[in-house]
Amino acid sequence: MARAFARAGQPFKLVLHQDGHTILRGNIVDGELWEHIMNKWLSHYLYDVDNGIENMPTVSVQSNVDGSFRTYDTWGDFDFDTFAYDKTVNPDDVSHVDTTAIGTYYYNYKQATDEFGNALVRDNYYLSLPDSACAVYEFDVPDNYTFYGVPEVHLKLSTKNVDRDSLVISALLIDTIDGETGFKAFLTKGRLNNRLPKHTLGEVETGGGLKRTKVIEYVKSNATAKLITFGHGDLANYGGGYDGKDYTKPEEPMKAGEYYDYTLYLQPTSYTFEHGHKAVLVITGWDPYLSFRDMDLRTGAVSDSTESRDIYAFNIDNSAFELRFPQEKGSSAAFEDEPSESKVMIPFRFASKDEGTDLMLSNKAYYAKFSPNKLGYVIQKNDATMEEYLDFAREQVLDWTDEEKDVITRGMKVIEDRFMNNGWTMPPLDTIIFIKTSMMEENGVSGYTHGTQIYLYDFMNHYSSEAFADGQIPDSFVMLLSHELFHCLTRCNPDFRAEMYSLIGFTVEEEDFEIPPSVWEYYIVNPDVEHHNSRATFKINGQEIDCFAAFVTTKHFEQPGEEFFQFGTTALVPVDGSDVFYPKDEVSNFDEVFGTNSGYVIDPEECMADNFKFAVLYGLDGPDGDGYPNPEIIEGIIDILSR
Repeated sequence: MARAFARAGQPFKLVLHQDGHTILRGNIVDGELWEHIMNKWLSHYLYDVDNGIENMPTVSVQSNVDGSFRTYDTWGDFDFDTFAYDKTVNPDDVSHVDTTAIGTYYYNYKQATDEFGNALVRDNYYLSLPDSACAVYEFDVPDNYTFYGVPEVHLKLSTKNVDRDSLVISALLIDTIDGETGFKAFLTKGRLNNRLPKHTLGEVETGGGLKRTKVIEYVKSNATAKLITFGHGDLANYGGGYDGKDYTKPEEPMKAGEYYDYTLYLQPTSYTFEHGHKAVLVITGWDPYLSFRDMDLRTGAVSDSTESRDIYAFNIDNSAFELRFPQEKGSSAAFEDEPSESKVMIPFRFASKDEGTDLMLSNKAYYAKFSPNKLGYVIQKNDATMEEYLDFAREQVLDWTDEEKDVITRGMKVIEDRFMNNGWTMPPLDTIIFIKTSMMEENGVSGYTHGTQIYLYDFMNHYSSEAFADGQIPDSFVMLLSHELFHCLTRCNPDFRAEMYSLIGFTVEEEDFEIPPSVWEYYIVNPDVEHHNSRATFKINGQEIDCFAAFVTTKHFEQPGEEFFQFGTTALVPVDGSDVFYPKDEVSNFDEVFGTNSGYVIDPEECMADNFKFAVLYGLDGPDGDGYPNPEIIEGIIDILSR
């Protein structure tokens, strides 16, 4: 339909949502109520009201992960990613599909219920089809891999049933997960056309004397499989194209047993495969939506023991099989095992309380660096032990709320959009895992990292109730995400780290420098600083001394309520092994080295993370539009990201 409007030169906006064949009544689409969007559309195009609706993005797609809407400016030609299917699941050179058992299987499926007496949902139907009635192809895709557009299935098929017409081929793309592990999905609660369950958020006036509109959100259900998209073809009509005008009627009759080329175009969609999920493509005959094609089933001749007579079979040449995942034109990921370096995408997911606890306690190398000084401040007593700390820390991990996940997802999209709009390259990045804690295990900071684990505080209770309303994301929150993202990027990319540090005169060495006893006594290990292996030259008491930076306090913990940041300072430690350190007020070129764009200068890692967040959010203009005291640092960051 969208292509028809485009060919006719007519304006259109395309909105793809998670529910069935229904109206988007009461939904919030990209921050605006659907009824208000329709009111604007009709007012503009029927009554010439200038309300800006023509500036609405061409395509709005509802995320299967959190229900938010992502927008795209085009809906046209696509680039494609391909993945090799798992040969251990389908090892044969040829897959044989026989529809003999489909009628009986569907008859039993219609009669069956789950353990609670509810009708079985369509999503699991295909994964339990008789082996003889389908061919199954499994694909491992990168975590948080998103495709967008019209997936294509390219096949070479042969059949002996060449004397028949209207032989349905169905391709069903399904999201599933290993084993019996369940996941949450937007799942219609019936076999075919039932709607998604909904949650009412409130009511609003929509004018015109109409009754108040209920504002709703779709509710996820427990699932072990999720039907993503599907498409159909006719075995008797090979050579069809995406548009009817592309179809060329075969000049010669089909020959029994000879292979012909087919392309099945699946329904257009956008979908994200979350961590641990895989794509499964099922090729079969007719599916529940097309059960009316079977005359015996339609007339009641099929039962739990009587097969349909309307049967056919075909072979699939697996050497020519290909599933193509669409991407926006010019942005194909060309993935193999990891995302392409040039694709702007930040893979991330959210950990539950249990997983977050396990991940936190797995960071043993970090805990081995704890000094008695840090233990005292965190546990709020002297002579605290590591066992006490670990028991305390495990109690701080929390579960995310859906609202918090939505806010983080929107914040990460702001960062992605900054990269995309500026034409920057995101360095390769392993999947980020967001973990929520009280932050008491780090003495009340707002965020910190281990590897690509980002730990955040209960931020919803630290902003006003309006801060995240109507799609808003405060700059301070985006900067927090950008700052923590930087730490993940430097760990995944040592060369990127070295380049960033060089912008403030630090050189990264192969080995870490040892922390001398005088520093260790007051040392506060920083989870964001994995290594003390970078040095810069500082002017101290008239001498130039190469030093590394460490975070220390000016006193030990004494009484409850004291926090290490209250008494924290930067210690500059000579790299020659001297048991001495220098506070910043004894260094004449401290600001010259670190710059003054940020006051968070306890380590080059933290200093550059702050400069990075400024570059991402404000570019060269700066927070107030007046630039920076040291613009050369921001310029250097932008130059590196622009390569």
